Amino acid sequence: MSSPQKQPNGRRHTTCGTQGEQELPIKPAWQGYIKNSVSACVLMTAALKGFVQHMPRRPGEGERAELIKSGNIFIYQESVSNIRRWTDGLNWSPSRILGNFLVYRELSEPFPAGQKKKALKKHQNRNASRAEAKAKTTNPLIPEEDMRKLVGSLTDSYDFKEDGLVKKTISITVKGQIHHIVSYYKPMDVYRKKLYDVCDDPFFHDCVPPLDMLNPTAFR
Repeated sequence: MSSPQKQPNGRRHTTCGTQGEQELPIKPAWQGYIKNSVSACVLMTAALKGFVQHMPRRPGEGERAELIKSGNIFIYQESVSNIRRWTDGLNWSPSRILGNFLVYRELSEPFPAGQKKKALKKHQNRNASRAEAKAKTTNPLIPEEDMRKLVGSLTDSYDFKEDGLVKKTISITVKGQIHHIVSYYKPMDVYRKKLYDVCDDPFFHDCVPPLDMLNPTAFR
C-alpha cells in the first residue's frame, strides 16, 4: 500500500448531533494491524501530529458496511467527538484482555437480550465440543500459538462467525485527554501478511512516541 503525504488532517471541532457534524466525512485513520502497545503509541503520535485522522463523529448506520472491515483502524478523542461508547452494529463476544488491549471476536449470532451470562454458561456446557471443532477448522493454517497472539483466550469459548472479524481496542491518555484506538482484522489476513504492523510501515518512521505516552499508566 502506498503511503499518503503527511499533512494536517484538518479536523474540525463540532458539537455532537449538529447538522454540520453529520456532514463531516469519516474514514479510517489507517489500514493495517496494531501488534502491540508501541505500535498503538506510534499511530497515536501520528494522529497528534496531524498525519492521520481522528474520527470527528460516530459512524452512522449507513456508513458502517464500508468502514467496519478487516484492516481498518480508527482513532477518536472523547472530548472532541463526544463518542462515549463505540458501536458498529456487529455481534461480539465478551471482551478478553490481551496485554494492554481488549479483544473481541465476531459471533455467528447475538446473545439473547438480557441473558448473556446464561447463554455463555449453556454454550460452554452444551456446545463446547462443537465450538472447539469449528475453531480447529475455521483457521486450520494458523498455529495455535500464533492464533492466541491474535485473539487471546477467545479460541473456542463461543460460536464464532467463520472468517469473522476481531476487534482490538486500547485507550491512551495524553495530557489528560483520553484517546481510543479501535482496530479490526481477520486473523488470516494478519497471518498471511495481508495486513502489516504500523511499525513496519515507513510512513511512521518519524513518529516516535514520547516517553510519557509509553508509560504503562497511560493505558486503560
